[in-house]
Amino acid sequence: SVTPAPLTPTGNASPSNGNASPSKPSPWPESEDDGYRYLTLLRWMVRNAADEERRVANALPPGPHGADEFVYLARLDRDPNDWQPYALGVREYHGVDRTDYYTMSAQGITHFLDGAQPEFITAERWELEVANYKKIKSLTVFRTYKKWKSWKLWRKSVMSAKMQRAASVLEKNLFVLDPVFAPTIDKVRDACRELSEKRLSK
Repeated sequence: SVTPAPLTPTGNASPSNGNASPSKPSPWPESEDDGYRYLTLLRWMVRNAADEERRVANALPPGPHGADEFVYLARLDRDPNDWQPYALGVREYHGVDRTDYYTMSAQGITHFLDGAQPEFITAERWELEVANYKKIKSLTVFRTYKKWKSWKLWRKSVMSAKMQRAASVLEKNLFVLDPVFAPTIDKVRDACRELSEKRLSK
């Protein structure tokens, strides 16, 4: 079985040169994680796996990390009002929620959700989805959606309150709704209608 490698944050990976392996990203504080720094670690894993294949093909000794390294990821739901499905953070095995977690290797990312079949997405496909998600989210209609929705709800609430106040004023002040004046007004209207239907002549 493969032993999970120590989980380290991401940095910039350098391409292999000669017999040198790609340098592994350096750690970073969790407070500085924006939810997408793991992508640099993913790119390093892909480069490192390619470097290991190159070493095998050229009968070179293996690199310091091997090609089977993987890490655990968990969702970074810091803002309940801002759902970001691709914002993940590197976690130690003991810090993973067993009902909802991810593993990442050079092959790609696998999502494990309690009660569902694991979902695997290749590294290339995952990066494409992240790029498309960021592009869509940057569109004005999505970027301003929360403000626009809040304004619409506020406007609807204000208009509804104004209509209710107006209806209340009308019920209190309109003659046709007054229990005393309404019958008299009906009688006058009926008399006017009968008079208009008659032909007045000498």
